[in-house]
Amino acid sequence: MIRLLEFNQLEAAQAEAQVLAWCSSTEWAKEMVAGRPYTSVDQLCRTAGRIWANADREDVLEAILAHPLIGDKKIIGKDQSSDQGNARAAKEQKLVALASEQTLEQLEAMNSAYYQKHGFIFLIFAKGKPANEMLAALMQRIENTTEVEIHNAAVQQGFITENRIRQSFSPAQESL
Repeated sequence: MIRLLEFNQLEAAQAEAQVLAWCSSTEWAKEMVAGRPYTSVDQLCRTAGRIWANADREDVLEAILAHPLIGDKKIIGKDQSSDQGNARAAKEQKLVALASEQTLEQLEAMNSAYYQKHGFIFLIFAKGKPANEMLAALMQRIENTTEVEIHNAAVQQGFITENRIRQSFSPAQESL
């Protein structure tokens, strides 16, 4: 965890690295860093949301690229070769690890079909969602147009970003 005052005082490159951990859009990250100092985590989240609402297609696609597949066995620890290299994703998808092998296989197949149709991975705010809920969302959203799915992914990235920001700061440090 970092303190808000510390974040505000980081060198630009260090602050950008921190911000990119929340959302991997470089344009968004540059604007977030330029917006410092922030007086509260709420202000930081509002600014993040405002900037993200103006993200273009390329920004959204860049952010999506940083995410692993929902139900990736290497991420959730169900693959013997798992290196647990993406601990944050494993934590965000922790309920997926409880899914049956059949559900994980369905997720894998639907992820592949979604990628083939849209050209990017299925993105959903996974925290607190079991695998069957995410599978149902994937099955519903695969039928959308790619433009609708870019919008849906942007909305989901907004939820993910706010959650990651709030997790980065101690509740006691939410304002200066």
